[in-house]
Amino acid sequence: MSFPSFPCLALLALATLSAGAAELTLVAPARSYLSPVSIEGTMPGALPTVSRYGYLRSPARSLGPQAWYSDVLIVPDLPAVITVTAGAEQRSQTVTWETIDLDGAPLALVARPWQMISLRGVGNRIEVRAPSGITSLAWATPGEPRLFTLRQPGEHRFRRPDGVGGVTVRVYAATVRQNPNQPVAVLVDDSSYVFPLPIAPHSDEVFCTSADPDLIVARSGSGVALRPRTAGTHLGAVRLGSATGPILAVVPVVGYNLDVSKALYPLAVADDGSVPAPDTLTVIGSETSAQRLRARIVMKPWVPNVKLVFTKFAHPATFLGGATTFAVRTDGSPSTLGEAGFVTSLAADGTRIGTFDYTINNPAGNDSQCARLDSRTLFSDVPTGIAWLLDPIAKP
Repeated sequence: MSFPSFPCLALLALATLSAGAAELTLVAPARSYLSPVSIEGTMPGALPTVSRYGYLRSPARSLGPQAWYSDVLIVPDLPAVITVTAGAEQRSQTVTWETIDLDGAPLALVARPWQMISLRGVGNRIEVRAPSGITSLAWATPGEPRLFTLRQPGEHRFRRPDGVGGVTVRVYAATVRQNPNQPVAVLVDDSSYVFPLPIAPHSDEVFCTSADPDLIVARSGSGVALRPRTAGTHLGAVRLGSATGPILAVVPVVGYNLDVSKALYPLAVADDGSVPAPDTLTVIGSETSAQRLRARIVMKPWVPNVKLVFTKFAHPATFLGGATTFAVRTDGSPSTLGEAGFVTSLAADGTRIGTFDYTINNPAGNDSQCARLDSRTLFSDVPTGIAWLLDPIAKP
């Protein structure tokens, strides 16, 4: 059985994006069995405003650098002219929320929580089977539409007591557990990160897309695989019914880079703890005595909710105090070895970066070290980063 959702044809909007600078577009279904109705489109600049029935509504929400979306509440069986406005440009589309006749052929739909459905029947009662139980309701005025709000995820059935006709609605919810001050942070071009996104009930009716060409997204088990191709903020969309269906949730993703070039050529530290200028790099492989060195890693842009885990796996060099592993959060707190945490500053291009210096103890005669660096989001503490080799340690 198919479950239509009257999706917005989002691929039309994406086609506009791929052609270059976006124009103002509006993509909406001509009819819908559910309200609010999902609409979306592209924009040349700032987010457009959305109105229906001639009344101004709140601004649309961002779906990417040149894409927007909105949910519009309309009245059943009263065609609504929905208009989006950006500057001097406007686009309009008429959308009708259709009442469903329970005495007609059986119908199946998919919906989001808190959407509404309008039903009409000629009998005196209606049977409602929802996740919370079964209810038999009197029809206040036979033949008049009645609205039902789909509050809970799961299957909802509406039918006459004799079983004739009826509507089945499967309601899906996606829970984005996210603190606005702690965005989902993923290393640029890291294809291993899966953002935990509980979907109730779990189903193949849920799809993941992106209107941002610099973010690759895909369903992966009970989560969403996120792969930013560039640094900066990107938006992934979780959709219902199809890859162009209504939006269940939007997942903001911050792509970041880790510069380990200063970790490959550590700086010598004097006995008093001072660090020489960056241009006085030290060749350590030819030394006859053990050295205490400082290495540096730079995060751009700086994101405060990432944990970096360093692990030695070859050669005798160690971290502070002879440790072979340690962790540090990018929020500025000390590392697990007690060294000072990340320090933030502005780069020449205005981007805020984070810098972290750490200690390497290098024994006499050693000219190589190997280490692994895992960058982990604080949402799940699952390794999602890169492995890199510091081999050999030498002046370029």
